[in-house]
Amino acid sequence: MSPDLVIGEPLAPAEHSNGSYASQRPDKRRNVGQNQSMMESIFAVMCLFLLMNIVIIVYFANFSPFKFLLSSHIGDSPSLFPTLAPSIIPPSLSPPSAPRNPKGQNPNEKSQGKTQLRDSTSYFWASDDSEIMKRIIEHQFPKSCDGKKFIVFRLGKTRSRNIGSVSRHASHWLGEALISGRILVWGDEPWKMADCEFKSWNCYFKPISSCTYEDIPEKYIQNATEIHDDIDDLGDSKHANLPVVYAWRLWYRTKIGDIQKFLKIDGIKFRAYAQVFLLRQNNEIKQIVTDRLGKLMDLYPDLEPEKTVSMPMRRGDKCRGHHISGSSAGEDTCLTLDTWVKAIDRFRCEKFECDQGKLSNFIVTSGEKAVVINMTALGPQHGWNVIWNQFDVMQGTGSADDLQHFNNTLTTRDVMISVFTSLQLQLRAKFFVKKKRRHYSSWITLIETIVTLVTDTSCSK
Repeated sequence: MSPDLVIGEPLAPAEHSNGSYASQRPDKRRNVGQNQSMMESIFAVMCLFLLMNIVIIVYFANFSPFKFLLSSHIGDSPSLFPTLAPSIIPPSLSPPSAPRNPKGQNPNEKSQGKTQLRDSTSYFWASDDSEIMKRIIEHQFPKSCDGKKFIVFRLGKTRSRNIGSVSRHASHWLGEALISGRILVWGDEPWKMADCEFKSWNCYFKPISSCTYEDIPEKYIQNATEIHDDIDDLGDSKHANLPVVYAWRLWYRTKIGDIQKFLKIDGIKFRAYAQVFLLRQNNEIKQIVTDRLGKLMDLYPDLEPEKTVSMPMRRGDKCRGHHISGSSAGEDTCLTLDTWVKAIDRFRCEKFECDQGKLSNFIVTSGEKAVVINMTALGPQHGWNVIWNQFDVMQGTGSADDLQHFNNTLTTRDVMISVFTSLQLQLRAKFFVKKKRRHYSSWITLIETIVTLVTDTSCSK
């Protein structure tokens, strides 16, 4: 099995450190205006440093030895952007034909495991009536917002479409909200990644509170505060006199240990439920995802979780050396597709004596279209049925500021519907394969978290 991959039943993500980005935070606390934050200052310095490096590279690139160095190490490399030989790449992706069912048989009743599919239109999400969700909702939706204290998370300052990362950080601030007796609300800055009229989180998700930024006392808007020291007690008495504090996108104050200590809830499990709470799709988005999921289940009526491996692949702009404009720099050495397939081949042989009847499917999703195309060709060569989301827009990036680089008709709404349909599809597998790298993908960690920690995930109505 590849030393870079982990395969098996998914495990709850471990908390490697009880830190809270403490090395990046200043002492005590600082006042910040509505349009100023420490994050912005750091971002400006980083941009200046990057610009200086680009100038140096461009200057020295005029010398032939350096040109050779660039072409040898930065140019397209098969190890960074692995694909199969062009001769086996199908001309385009086309939806599989729906297998024929024996008369009267319900294919979704075959699996009797804990991940059993209930019906062809099942939409799995945590129930609002579950213990942790109920505690979060009761806190965030008070009968009145008068006299409440607030934490403001300035979504418009994140400069990110990566909702996996945003929701992970916001989940820690939600933990602080419960500990300190504050209500977490979004700031009033437009979220430029959103493409509905209101330019807010609510374009795609349910409100996170019955309170909003408009409930904040006006005199505190221009003189809010970031707190940078640790929480000492339930209620955060040291800062109880501050009606409004601002969250910082690149840092969270509340650690997993704080949640366990003060809220008496397993910290990692709370974070899982907090992310699921933040990512509850609004009625419109949820209905479209549910409809598309139902059509996918009709195409794959023999999908049995016990015979299926979940293979969400984060590639494209995640790979070092990519040439995708408008995206973040790559941070991962992407493995060849053949490495992924051979790894699950070996897992099948080790656990199921190479019996293709006992482990026969893998679900592949990726933002990079070439990956899905190649996997649909490569999988059957190794005796695998390949399941994929035919509605996936495969936008090519998880962080681009310019989706039109790939498709001039593509919108953020399209991407949101696509990724949540793919997430629902990936929840239909018992086994899971992922890169070992700790920070490989916040989105893939979210999928694993839902499967392992959100234990009351059910057919949500």
